[in-house]
Amino acid sequence: MSVHLIAHPNESYAFTGWYEDGVKIEGAGEIYGFTAEADRTIEARFAEIPSSGVSYTVAVKAGTGGRVSSGGTYNAGATVTLTATPDSGYIFEGWYENNARIPTAGAAYTFTVANNRTLEARFSLTGPSVSDGIWSGSGSGCFIATAAYGSFMAPDVIVLRNFRDRRLLNNAAGRAFVSFYYRHSPPVAALISEHALLGTAARAALFPIVYAVRYPIIILVLFALSGIFIFRFFLK
Repeated sequence: MSVHLIAHPNESYAFTGWYEDGVKIEGAGEIYGFTAEADRTIEARFAEIPSSGVSYTVAVKAGTGGRVSSGGTYNAGATVTLTATPDSGYIFEGWYENNARIPTAGAAYTFTVANNRTLEARFSLTGPSVSDGIWSGSGSGCFIATAAYGSFMAPDVIVLRNFRDRRLLNNAAGRAFVSFYYRHSPPVAALISEHALLGTAARAALFPIVYAVRYPIIILVLFALSGIFIFRFFLK
């Protein structure tokens, strides 16, 4: 079951993190989503924002393939928005802190300053170049799936990427579909990257596709059984 926890700090307080058994859950933002597979006890912690005289440093860096707005020193309680912009041929992958992805942070990441932070924007290569039905590259990206799962190395993204390379790109119809997809999917992926709930919806929509790619025999059997059922009860 998919679960989303939302932390709501009171006035003059800032959210500092989710904790489980006294250990901070790295990369979990104010909206923390996960799949519930066992009983868990999770605590949201908050810190009082000093009224004056305290400042913190926000250090920002960009990975290969993009650029970011600069950080700086801010008064406690200040609202800061950082913007990540991918270079041509790249797509924004996510914001990272201590090598953990901040799951709710889109390309424009807004937060309240409550402590010193070092943030990194990471970018991924875009997909293959398909021109006039001819495969002409070896890109690793899959815009919508990468945005939905948060990384182009996510297991389900790898499944879809392998299906693209091994199946779709081996025939004219598949290459035409890939070409159409890479022309029109970037705006959708950018929107998904900026909204956590859209990411959840996109993963739900992709699930049956990934399942069908992973287990094609099971899908064929289900279709066959469905056909028999329809014939026996409705068309006989």
